[in-house]
Amino acid sequence: MKKVFSFFLIMLLCLPVFAADIIYVRQKSGDTLLSISNIKEITFPSGSVVVSMTDGSSKTYSSSNFVSLRFNGNATVGIDGVEDGANGIVYDGVVVKAPQEGISIYSTDGRLVLSTEESELNVSSLANGIYIVKANGLTSKIVK
Repeated sequence: MKKVFSFFLIMLLCLPVFAADIIYVRQKSGDTLLSISNIKEITFPSGSVVVSMTDGSSKTYSSSNFVSLRFNGNATVGIDGVEDGANGIVYDGVVVKAPQEGISIYSTDGRLVLSTEESELNVSSLANGIYIVKANGLTSKIVK
């Protein structure tokens, strides 16, 4: 009994070591598994997700085909795609539209970068990146 208990205790202690060694890139066409030890950086340039590898190569995924990015498939850690207009906020690459007036756009560090009292906001002046859009109690993520 002690051996069985010891075995399970050792297995539980080893779990954190293996907790984040694979990144799952989920696309509409299927999943890609990438080893974290081979990844140098992940960036989100205009309309895509780019994974730069330590060997100098890179993999580019179209944001229109991108669904999510997960660490070991963990549902609580990762980046999810947001369906266009799923909550009433629509982004066409140039203009953000909301069902009611009043739109605010924030950078990922929480700074307000643009706002209007209208129901449409042109975001062409923003640098490429990820932004949070808030409009009358609705929140959405956009990738410019």
